[in-house]
Amino acid sequence: MVVASHRRNWLNRIKQVMRSRHYSWLAEARDGEPIDRVMADVVADVMHICRRQGISFDELMQRSRSQFEVEEREATRV
Repeated sequence: MVVASHRRNWLNRIKQVMRSRHYSWLAEARDGEPIDRVMADVVADVMHICRRQGISFDELMQRSRSQFEVEEREATRV
């Protein structure tokens, strides 16, 4: 079972990042490309890292999806 408690204050951090637009540096570093295109490139980079480190990207995505769902459920209870 995935529990978000190991990521203490994750919801506050996500809200702060979104509010501050700190994620926007990704697009700024890429000459203002749309954030969805830049995020796709970030995910592709993670895929490359997984391959080189012998990590299953599909398993990583499954664990990440489970963690995301748990965190989202916890966020709705706050």
